[in-house]
Amino acid sequence: MSQAQATLASAVAQIPGEERAAEAATLAEELGKATVRRGRGPCLIGGLLPTVLARLGVTAVESNPSGEADPR
Repeated sequence: MSQAQATLASAVAQIPGEERAAEAATLAEELGKATVRRGRGPCLIGGLLPTVLARLGVTAVESNPSGEADPR
């Protein structure tokens, strides 16, 4: 977390002072849109993981049957 905060602070330092208010307004607007799209509050991990994995470019892996009985 401290590394992420340092990176963000470095990024903010690169924005000229007179542009920061405009950038903050744009980011607040985008955050508002993202919040509406994904909903509010907690969600089930099973609903979240497919989207995260797709964004990371992870594809499905076919498993070879082991011959063992399904434990369910």
